Amino acid sequence: MKLFILTILVISLSSCVQEPKEFQETGILVLDNARNCMSFDYFIPCEINDSLSLSMNVKKVKTNIARRIDPKGFQYHMTNVSWISSADSFYIKDMHKNWFYISAVELTLKKSKDYLDENKIENIDSMRIADNICINKTYGGIYEIKHIKQIILSQY
Repeated sequence: MKLFILTILVISLSSCVQEPKEFQETGILVLDNARNCMSFDYFIPCEINDSLSLSMNVKKVKTNIARRIDPKGFQYHMTNVSWISSADSFYIKDMHKNWFYISAVELTLKKSKDYLDENKIENIDSMRIADNICINKTYGGIYEIKHIKQIILSQY
């Protein structure tokens, strides 16, 4: 009888645990050029105005909070179609600086099961990109990209 009650209790508790839900956001995707285990990829949720250039959209970003993301299989596709930028210039050709791939996107994200605290905000070392954005906080956890739609914007 105790085994039966324990089994019922485990089944009822497991049905109460919800899978993290998927959600969509637009914003700026920032991929580290290193593409190794030390890469720090993140997504800055913000409005994208498709009548403005990417640089003008970046200049309108007023937040300092990003989402740390796991790009999964999208990473190499996105690095091939994104603009290259460093901390102190928007578009660069000099590969001797620290640089990132940036793109305006609409993402479908799902929070990793390992990090279920929706309201946690973590302080991180400041990261500057594109001569404008300074990120010093991230939402807790890592978000997996489930679907990505690049928003094509002019360069200038």
